[in-house]
Amino acid sequence: MRNGLCMTWVKCPIASAIKVSKTGKIPLGWTMARLELQKPRKMRCFKCWELGHHQDICKSKTDRSHACFRCGMDGHSAASCTKEAHCVLCESKGLSARHRIGSHLCGEEVKDKNKNTKEKLDRRPVSINNTNDEDTPMQS
Repeated sequence: MRNGLCMTWVKCPIASAIKVSKTGKIPLGWTMARLELQKPRKMRCFKCWELGHHQDICKSKTDRSHACFRCGMDGHSAASCTKEAHCVLCESKGLSARHRIGSHLCGEEVKDKNKNTKEKLDRRPVSINNTNDEDTPMQS
């Protein structure tokens, strides 16, 4: 991570994730690992790379499905990319594009984060009873 600490994501059933996260920490090797549920992320279309829908219902004429997720150029994957990071979504919106798509610097992500912060301030605590055992990512 940017702060020099390590992070691990664990995918497990939602009931297990909630139960384990209530303890707040678990032993991991020689240390105690802090646990927290991962915040939900918006769906991303892997055709146009925009947020909020998936490629099966994408109406965009832009097809970025064969482009590098790091630099936005066709012909190679992000794993083998040696070019400078470049977000084609931010560039198309006139924002700074010197980052990979979806990073903490991405205009879409920053805008969404600011919106979520405002929503948190407006929201009152709500009790949710979720007995669904769907897979939910957890991070420690």
